[in-house]
Amino acid sequence: LAELPSAFVLRWLFKLTRSAPGFRVNRLVLKFLRPKAGFAAWLREQFEAHPPAIVVPGHGMPITGPEVAAQTRAVLEAGL
Repeated sequence: LAELPSAFVLRWLFKLTRSAPGFRVNRLVLKFLRPKAGFAAWLREQFEAHPPAIVVPGHGMPITGPEVAAQTRAVLEAGL
C-alpha cells in the first residue's frame, strides 16, 4: 500500500503490524500462517539462488530496477 487506509481500524491494524505503507512483508499474514521454523532459511536460500529482477506486490505497482534484489532482501530481512 502506498498509504495507510483512512478507516480507523484498518489504519490502526497496519500501523500495529508495521505492514504498511510501502513495500513490506505483511506481518499480519505471518502471524496467522505461522511458517515453519526453517521457512526463513529456505526463503533466504531460494533468494540467493534466484534473485528477483522484478517484484509484483499484491497492492501497488511492480518494483523494478537495478536495486530490486537489494531492496527486496532488505524488506525480507526486516520482515522475517
